[in-house]
Amino acid sequence: SGVFGEDLQRAKAVGKWFNAVRPLVDGARPYADVAVFLGAPAADGPSLAAGNTLWTWYDARQRSAWDEAVGVADRLARDGLFAQLVYASQEGAGWGESLDDYRAILLPERAPLDEAHAQRLREYVSQGGTLVAFGHASMLDAHGARRDDYLLGDVLGVRYEGEVAFAPKKHKSQVTVDSEYSPDFAAANLLDGKPTAWASSGSPMPHWAEIRLPEPVDVAKVELLSRPGPYLVADIDVETYVDGAWKPAASVRNATNRLISAPLDAPVRTDRIRVTILRELYQGEDRQYADVEAIRVLDTAGRDRSTNRLAPVPVVATAPDLQRALGQETLSFLPMAVRVKPAGAEVIAELDHAGRPPAALRNRFGRGQAILVVTGEGSVQEDTSFFSALGRLLIENPTLISSEKAYDRYRFILTRTADAHVLHVIDSTAAAADYQPADVTLSLHAERLGQIQRVELVGSLAPLATKSTNGRTTLTHRPDPVATIMLR
Repeated sequence: SGVFGEDLQRAKAVGKWFNAVRPLVDGARPYADVAVFLGAPAADGPSLAAGNTLWTWYDARQRSAWDEAVGVADRLARDGLFAQLVYASQEGAGWGESLDDYRAILLPERAPLDEAHAQRLREYVSQGGTLVAFGHASMLDAHGARRDDYLLGDVLGVRYEGEVAFAPKKHKSQVTVDSEYSPDFAAANLLDGKPTAWASSGSPMPHWAEIRLPEPVDVAKVELLSRPGPYLVADIDVETYVDGAWKPAASVRNATNRLISAPLDAPVRTDRIRVTILRELYQGEDRQYADVEAIRVLDTAGRDRSTNRLAPVPVVATAPDLQRALGQETLSFLPMAVRVKPAGAEVIAELDHAGRPPAALRNRFGRGQAILVVTGEGSVQEDTSFFSALGRLLIENPTLISSEKAYDRYRFILTRTADAHVLHVIDSTAAAADYQPADVTLSLHAERLGQIQRVELVGSLAPLATKSTNGRTTLTHRPDPVATIMLR
């Protein structure tokens, strides 16, 4: 068909492109403005954490340490900064010989850290580098065990004193399950109020979901909504946690509707409820998966107390340079913040909360600086203004500027060779049946990339047309579906 022919031509174009750029790929080093350090786990320690257990209440979307770091890198990329994930492992990855090329280093709170690697970060900051740490960063040792205080407390200029106390109503409910089919069908989907769903693994029945409320309430009814489609949860048991033990509260058998209502014989005051799925039908036949869109915990007034939708806590910038970086944007954190005592650090932002606790602190250490953001990086992943402001604070002028549509459509990869920088532009829509190449305009920081004098498309002898203004080089090109651009 015509579509197949178009696909074949695009595949040939990609193959031709790869043959042309292969010499530039072999041995190339990634360019990075910022490093996101995942840590240095011990050889006999656990792998990078899948969940975050550092908080009494974890109010952000629960993701693995790796996925969260990837999210940070992707968010920075949309603000024109190139980020590299850096970690040490037994598979051969390492921190490299020097950290000097990074304009800033971000340290997630779940990065395991031993004294040797912590010392490298001390030296990096002392020699003029910038470190940004989140939440409990440097409080996990190489085996993932929690320390009582920051290993990098001297660099951060603070002492750890616990967590900021927020009223229970400020926290969302939390949910754990026996298993998850995939990240797209995660437990948190049960409480998000959206048409998403939790799906268990295919291990034998029963499957269960446990909901933990921020505070005890008088529970009168539990509702379960099956996932839309040919899925129908038929049998469930409901238990409540009272006086240190799980106690039966309600049961439903042979349900025929998507919505199962399980009223309790009498209201039970509790903050933990467990729903066990004993049987599910798929197109009328028994199956071993649980597929549930929502579980609701209703009090005696009929209010759903299990929602995980909550209002963030506003952040007030107090340092002039942070105020300038923010501009007209506002910042907020989810209600999860470490409580610290400054030991040399200055407060550059405060939480709009009782007592105005620090939201961010900055410490001058040697010739460099360290910034502690008192929440976990997961708390601000959904706040598009946070990383934009952070990028402007750390690196005033982005390395690459393009449009929001371009960031949605294209993948930008920047590498360094012996005598040039190489920018790969990859069109993510190339697989579409109705694919049409489109122009993309890019603005590059000329001085940062070695004072760009010549821009050329690999495979073409003629230079690309550019315009230079205010230290930036601007060009327009049409990847079809990929392009590799030499910046000399």
